[in-house]
Amino acid sequence: MDAQEPRRSPWPVSENAERAPVAAPTHLRPVEQQGEEQQGEATPNECASCGRDYGADVACQFCKQVAGLPRGVVLASPARRLGGYLMEGVLFVVTLGIGYLIWWVVVLGRGQTPGKQVLGMRVLRLQSVESAGWGLMFFREVVAKGLIGILSLLTLGITNFWLLWDSNRQELWDKLASTIVVDDRAHQLG
Repeated sequence: MDAQEPRRSPWPVSENAERAPVAAPTHLRPVEQQGEEQQGEATPNECASCGRDYGADVACQFCKQVAGLPRGVVLASPARRLGGYLMEGVLFVVTLGIGYLIWWVVVLGRGQTPGKQVLGMRVLRLQSVESAGWGLMFFREVVAKGLIGILSLLTLGITNFWLLWDSNRQELWDKLASTIVVDDRAHQLG
């Protein structure tokens, strides 16, 4: 993707759905467009959801609306992600492990785990904002989480709190896999 082009959503969205802004942050716009603002129009960095300055990340720095996705699809909060981890444990016990593993394999290709599917969350690729496929999800869930789990033991669990100070709300395994987790309770992404 060319850094000068605005993000475009890969998701099929109904014509009536309100869309989030797709304008690139100021530092990603062509030099000749920087500083050009017409009176009466919103600035290119204004978030369509909250109306404040969008910032330089994949999501609005204030309301966490993800650029190029339908309005309401925001970065998942740390509390919601913790709820997802707890839900994974409950589902594993309830399905006696075997059902969970089958369910896990089925939904992994959609950028979800059973807990994320129940809670309406999805894992997306950071750069393209498309759903993570089966291979990337397997890498994220098995390889990256395994490595970070070992690192977590060595740091007495401090690395588990990474998403509390990360602007894109990424855990270290999200950083390794270049993914983000979004909250899509209205199932607007498919």
